[in-house]
Amino acid sequence: MDKTTPLVVLKWGKQFNFSDTQWENIFVYPFQYTKHPKLQWLQFRINNYKLTTNYFLFKLGKLDNNTCGLCKGAEESIIHLLWDCPMTKALIASFKNICTTKGLNIIFEKAFIFGIFYRKERYIISLIIKSYIHRKRCLQENILVHELLIDL
Repeated sequence: MDKTTPLVVLKWGKQFNFSDTQWENIFVYPFQYTKHPKLQWLQFRINNYKLTTNYFLFKLGKLDNNTCGLCKGAEESIIHLLWDCPMTKALIASFKNICTTKGLNIIFEKAFIFGIFYRKERYIISLIIKSYIHRKRCLQENILVHELLIDL
């Protein structure tokens, strides 16, 4: 990466090793694949390391702790909320099992946070899943796979 590499790419680059082309796609896909402003906004905030989490709110002094609003067991970062949280993992596993029973093979990996390895349809599904997780976190409600299916 050269001197013109955006700071956010350097920050995310500590945890993800994507090519320059993949980084370009990460920032283009939300606007290329959907016209839904809330989904674009969510992915834009994720991509730019700006999605509000309890870790950030705790640093600002707005919360008494930085623990995950879903599992209550770990520091809530973007990666934790959208991938490492046991509640998120269970949701994704349940969704994957349902897809498998319907003959759809959807592979989820940590890059799910950005959705760059998905075709348009699966990218949009990943956006809807992330939107559902984020909404439930904001509402401090449990995530349930049958509710997610209604969103889809």
